[in-house]
Formats: sequence, structure tokens, C-alpha cells
Amino acid sequence: ISIPQGLKDEEGPWRLLAYLEEIQPPLKYDDISYPSFTFRLLLNEIRSQLPAGDFSLDRVKEVLVDIATRSLTAENDHLLRNLNNLLTSTGESMDTQIEERFDTLDTYFEGIGDVEEGMPARRPQELLDELASLVRVPLRLTNDQLRRLPDGDKDVKDSLRKQIETAMLAITATRVLGGLRRRLPEAADMRLSISPDSNWAGVADEIYAKTAESLEQRKDRLFGSGAQVPRDIEAVLERSGGTELSDGFLVNVLMTISQGSRTVFDRKTHRQVRQATNRLNYIYFAAQLVGSIPVDQMTETVLNHLEGATVALRTAMGQAEWERLQQNNVLLSQVDVNVQAKIAEAVGQEKYDIAATIPLAEQDPEFKTAACEVIGAKVQTEIYRHILLSVISDLWVEYLTKVEALRVSIGLEAYAQRDPLIQYKSKASEMFTGLLGDIRMGVISRMFTYQPRRAATTTAEGGEADAPLPSETDEGSAEKKKRRRH
Repeated sequence: ISIPQGLKDEEGPWRLLAYLEEIQPPLKYDDISYPSFTFRLLLNEIRSQLPAGDFSLDRVKEVLVDIATRSLTAENDHLLRNLNNLLTSTGESMDTQIEERFDTLDTYFEGIGDVEEGMPARRPQELLDELASLVRVPLRLTNDQLRRLPDGDKDVKDSLRKQIETAMLAITATRVLGGLRRRLPEAADMRLSISPDSNWAGVADEIYAKTAESLEQRKDRLFGSGAQVPRDIEAVLERSGGTELSDGFLVNVLMTISQGSRTVFDRKTHRQVRQATNRLNYIYFAAQLVGSIPVDQMTETVLNHLEGATVALRTAMGQAEWERLQQNNVLLSQVDVNVQAKIAEAVGQEKYDIAATIPLAEQDPEFKTAACEVIGAKVQTEIYRHILLSVISDLWVEYLTKVEALRVSIGLEAYAQRDPLIQYKSKASEMFTGLLGDIRMGVISRMFTYQPRRAATTTAEGGEADAPLPSETDEGSAEKKKRRRH
């Protein structure tokens, strides 16, 4: 997804923000913290509401509650707007399906009395079962109606039309409710009153009204008097003891209040259990914050943010690798010679010669910072090389398969009075261009998700095992295992 394309989306830039959130999640490693782009927008909004020097707990709580409330309101508005569009399009689709079944019913009744010469007349129940199979909805008739069915009775036909309409209405409403329950846990207990006289307009209005009511109840539960979110914000701020409002602290608060739990009934154990839930989604409110920003400015802002994420990741990777080397009692003189040369270039040869024989735990903080930058750059380069090779390996096989399929089928172009060779060159060129684009997207989608983790792991005997490189996150390890299998 491109930034200009995402900003011009008719529903707003929330899809762009969701994509950025997916490829570049927040980074937290020791004292190194870097927010995702969505959280960066929220942080800017929070700081714009805090006058210089006014960091009292009451004021900070007021601002955070305001951000959380506006986020929930934006999410509710988005959900209701999408629900309204869904109900409209679903109603149109249902009408089309009903008309198709009515046409099938009319056609069937036109020939229902025709019996081939020498063949016995079919039983009414057989006709009804066949008709139900054709219209793909269950049908029922009274004994009197069954006796009149072989004659193509108009009243029987009208009864079947009504049954088809009611059945399709119930099926459609059930599907909509199923999707709504997956999206909104509060809709789990929603029930509809559908009768033979109901129509889609009334059912749609009922679904919309009950959804709006559920969303309002959720808002009252989260932000009403003595509600959960303000109470959680106050608790986090009090535990901080007046900590400076750093980006990392504020992101931690926002992430904490976005998560919650609720009591549900487990059908397997027949017990009530606590289930984790996502109380707040900041994407839609953040999308409102960028709605008026010009495309060029927004593009530059996003790119600068991602460049900052790259630098933060490099620093974190360098620090993680330094800790791993320190844990294994490795001296700088024992690391890769290229790394040694770059560290010496960064700090000066004389200073490096002195530090090369000193244990890492005793190094000067200023020297450690410079060395971690060099080490982090090396680790990051290795990770990017691994990602690039992995993506190319996955996509190249798929590309060759498509090219082979194109080679086999290209001869059919001659039937359309087109030169197969020219068409082959053109389409193969388009496929290769698409391959390059897919490779870029594949690399970008993974490069920020490789985040360092703690270097130490404890063995079953209580000792410390050799730790993996900081590049080997859960995702990175999975990628390496996958490559070994191939």
C-alpha cells in the first residue's frame, strides 16, 4: 500500500495506519523505546494538550482519558458506518437471491402438472422435496396444500414464495449477526425478532439500533462513573511515582489501558473464565489526526519515522549483542576483524587498543555507546541480508511457476490475432516488475519485526545457556528453521 493511495482512501487513512502498525510495531528494549507511527501521532496529540511544565497527575489523567474516549468514539463511529453500509449492500444482495429463487419457483410451477406418457404421477412430497432442493431453502406445506401442489395451485405457490422470503431473511440476518459477534463481543447475546411479516428494512434497523445500544453500553462501562479505563489510568500514574512523561512511559500507559478482560462461559469446562479483550483501538482516532495533512508532508513524516525506527532498532540490536558477548566473556579482540576495524575508526585506534583487552563489563559508557552502534549495524545488516534472501527464495519459485504457465498458454494469443512472442515479452516483463515490487514489500514487512530479546536463557539445571544472536526473535528463528527444511 502506498502512502498517497492510503491517504486518498474513501474511508480515510486508517488502512494505511493499520499497515504501518503491522510492519513496524513499538520497540521496547531496556531503556531504548520507539513508538509505532500510530502511537507517535497519539504522543504528539497528548503533548499538544499538556502545557509546558504542567505534568500534574490530575492533568495527565485528564488528557489520557480524553484520548481514550475519543479513540473509542472514533472506533464506534467507524463500526456503525461500516455496519450501515453492510446492511444496505446485504439487503440488495438478498433481494437478488430471492428474485432468483422466485424465478426458479415460477419455472417449476409452469411444468409441475406435466407427466410423461407411461410414467406414474409423482407424489406431492417428492415434488416439494425437489422444489426445496432447487430453491435451497427448507419448505413445508400442510396436508391440504400438499394435495393441491401437483395442480399448481396459486395459493400454494404464494405460500411457498412467502416461506422463501422469510427463510432468506432469517439466513441473511444470521450471517450478519455472526460477523458482528466476531467483531463486537458485546453482540454475543443479541437476539432478533423475525416473524413471517418481517422485512429486511425492519430487521436492518433492529440490528443497527441494538448495535448502537451495545456500543453505548460499552462506552458507559469503560468511561462512566468509576469506570475501568479512568481507574486503570490513575493506577498506572500512581505507580509511576511522578515519573517523567517519556515516550516509552506514555506508550506503555496507552497499551495497558487498551487491554482488558471479561468473564465468559467456557462450554468445554462448563466454567466461567476470564478472557483477554481489546478494549480500545487507536487506529481510527489516529486516522482523524492525519486527515488534513497534505500528502507530501505526510509521506515525508512517515519516511522520517521509519528511518528513526531503523536507527532505534540498530541501537537496540547493538546493545543486545554487546550483552551477549559480555555474558560469554568475549573480548573485543575476539570479535570479527571488520567490526574491530570499524570500532577503531569510530573511537580512534589508540583508545580502541586500550579497550580491546578490557572486559566488556568494565568499558567506559561513551566507548560502549560507540561500539554498540558499530556492532548493531553489523547485526542489522546480517538480518536484512537474511530477510532479502528468504523473500527472494520464496517468491522466485512462484515467479518461475507463473512464467512456465505463461509459456505454455501464450500460443492461444494467436487466436486473437496477436503475436505470441510480443505478448510473451510484454507479460513476462510485467510479471518481473511485479516480482521486484513483491520483494520490496516482503522485505519492508519483515525488517522492523526482527526485534532483539534478552540475551540470557536459563537451562533446566539452573545454569545459563548460550544465548542466540539478538536477531533470532521468535519470527527470526521460525524463518531459519523454515530455510533449513528447504
